[in-house]
Amino acid sequence: MNNDPVERLAELRDRADSVAQKMEAAQAQSADFTGTDESGLVSVTLAAAGHVQEVRVERGWREQLGAAGLGAAVREAAAAAATARLEAWGDAFIEQEDSPDPRPRPMPLTFETTAHQLDELATGKLDGSQRRAALEELLAMAEAIERGIDQVSGQMQAHLDAEYTGRSQGGHVTVKISGAGAIDEVRYDPRWLLEAHELNIGRETTDAFRAAYRRAGERTVADMVADSPLGEIQALGQDPLGLARRLYLRDD
Repeated sequence: MNNDPVERLAELRDRADSVAQKMEAAQAQSADFTGTDESGLVSVTLAAAGHVQEVRVERGWREQLGAAGLGAAVREAAAAAATARLEAWGDAFIEQEDSPDPRPRPMPLTFETTAHQLDELATGKLDGSQRRAALEELLAMAEAIERGIDQVSGQMQAHLDAEYTGRSQGGHVTVKISGAGAIDEVRYDPRWLLEAHELNIGRETTDAFRAAYRRAGERTVADMVADSPLGEIQALGQDPLGLARRLYLRDD
């Protein structure tokens, strides 16, 4: 083992980057996955991201499933597709794990780092009072980061636990999902189902899923971060001059 802490840190960084590249490659191999219910009359296709992309209902479903069982069959088919997706991802990752490690991606050039840019922007050495003020500002920023992490974590958990409802444009199908993507309910208008064609049932069910996903995606993680103390710190990271002034490294 290398005893030089700087070189050891670089080695760990390179290893982490190689693992990250393998995971990215495994995810990139994911395609669409289709699962069916036990009857074989309902199939659901998931996109690589795990969202329902298409629902298909075959003739004969009324006799075997009935109107009351159709929603459960859709959920069962979606679960089968999700299982196939996870298994394929696992197989792809094992394949990547057995392959040689990719070359680590290069770290940012020194002159591109925030620390280097701050050093270039500094207009003079700090006196005692300025140094204390800078340390206090750094402490305030660290506390803001902790508050921001807590705030975003709480909002993320609330989002994952929340329920989002989508209705098809025709209004005959309602889907409820959690923020984590779990399908809580697929409900149909029973009167409509009496005469609805299988193609229309599949189309409206798919439409309801898309509406639910849109509702769930209205507020993104990026929005949560931007509205938290993390957003201000993140913005300073993109503004070395503003950060230098905040840390009293500039006297203008």
